[in-house]
Amino acid sequence: MKRKHNQQLKRDQIWNALIILLENRPIEKISIQNICDTAKIHRTTFYNHFYDIYDLLGYGTEQMVSGLIPEDILEFNTDAMSANITHYISRYRNVLANITRAGLKDHLLSITDEAFENYLYKTIAAAKDAYSLNIPIHVTAKFYCAGLSQLLYWWVSNRDMSEEELKSQVDEIIQLIKHSCIK
Repeated sequence: MKRKHNQQLKRDQIWNALIILLENRPIEKISIQNICDTAKIHRTTFYNHFYDIYDLLGYGTEQMVSGLIPEDILEFNTDAMSANITHYISRYRNVLANITRAGLKDHLLSITDEAFENYLYKTIAAAKDAYSLNIPIHVTAKFYCAGLSQLLYWWVSNRDMSEEELKSQVDEIIQLIKHSCIK
């Protein structure tokens, strides 16, 4: 158990080094050695945990998105959901922009869609007595998550938007989703 914990910590350390680097430069200008230097590890340590930089990106993007919707939000808590999305965009704006410019937008959209869809399905299903639509809940969840994921990356790329404006739009979208399908 301790070994697994240490491996997870090392993987997170390497991912955090890549996040630091992605804040200021695109992925194609980052080498494994840059990551190792930033993480203060040897190259063999990197390769003990990841096959290459894209393996690290796959791991890291899943870690980022898993933090987007914490498991403890089990009800349609619009304030918490809005706060999480706004924080995610603000925190990872440069990182996400550099990842999407590297041609990995489809991967990010796929895991983001899955996270949103799981959240929406669980929260709508939990309130199924108040569900107001005549279509299956999983169809509703798919519909809204696709739009939410696309908006997420539009908000990331819209650098002229203030954080207050971003939060206001996120709040409105989350409220719209809730009120359109729950009485």
